[in-house]
Amino acid sequence: MEALFLIGGGEHRFEGQTEDVSVSAAVAHDHGRIYEFIRHRKTFFTNEVYIRRGDEWVSIDKPDDARVDTFGDQILLRLRSDWTIGGRMYPAGALLAADFEAYLRGDHKLTVVFEPSERKCLADTSATKNYLIINELENVRNKLYLVRREAGQWIRQALDTPALGSIHAWGIDPDESDDYFLTVTDFLTPSSLYFGTAGQAEREKLKSLPAFFAADGLEIRQHEASSKDGTPIPYFQVSRRNLNFDGKNPLLLYGYGGFEVSLLANYMPAVGAAWLERGGVYVLANIRGGVSSDPIGTTRPVKKIVNVRTTTSSRWPRI
Repeated sequence: MEALFLIGGGEHRFEGQTEDVSVSAAVAHDHGRIYEFIRHRKTFFTNEVYIRRGDEWVSIDKPDDARVDTFGDQILLRLRSDWTIGGRMYPAGALLAADFEAYLRGDHKLTVVFEPSERKCLADTSATKNYLIINELENVRNKLYLVRREAGQWIRQALDTPALGSIHAWGIDPDESDDYFLTVTDFLTPSSLYFGTAGQAEREKLKSLPAFFAADGLEIRQHEASSKDGTPIPYFQVSRRNLNFDGKNPLLLYGYGGFEVSLLANYMPAVGAAWLERGGVYVLANIRGGVSSDPIGTTRPVKKIVNVRTTTSSRWPRI
């Protein structure tokens, strides 16, 4: 059994059960507002969230597996399963927003900030003073968007980033500025750190890790194979340009596809120096299509995933 106490006076506030995962408290300082939460995790993926209002702790109405976040005066709900409310069904993987105080009063007027598709999911979010940075994973490629509220509407614009790479962005001080840090890497490019300001096109490269192999003459391409049950399997191929596809090229293939883990393009010095420089071909496959293809399917039984591993090997194009 896990109990939560108010530290100042030691007053008992909440108590979980022995079989629960955890009980925790958190304070969020968000754009001049203070939110005090108690999170009661009954299982690994389900939780109850309470917010303090005066001396009371109010339960937030949401699906048990939805994640709660804030952005200024907005409550953000990130869904893990389909949710029907107010006569509308919101799909698993969606990010919803509403006025927090109105929502607590029962006004569930929700706005869709992000809606997933068969090949697209929400990878991450971060905040600046005026923008919410949306990091989408589309066909296992990161795409960044800036979203801001204007006249009660969410306005969205794309953030210019490389097409084939692993990209992450986060606000530096959401209460003070729209400045953000951005990291970019791929199979041939060491991780680089950039400084930018949301709403401005220019970015400054601050630092980059050293290169550990010669990338001249190498290229990254993305292809798609098909599993026995028809599931599309996106995969990255790193090889020499103008590769002769005669089935005789030495190939190093790695794949994974479970537990909401996607395999993205990352710099791998050992593979580059020991394999790519010597003429080898490296392939990285997201079996089950990756999280962006099927965010729910990646948590299905491992037996099905293993079956796909053993049945797709003969279905790759000849390299």
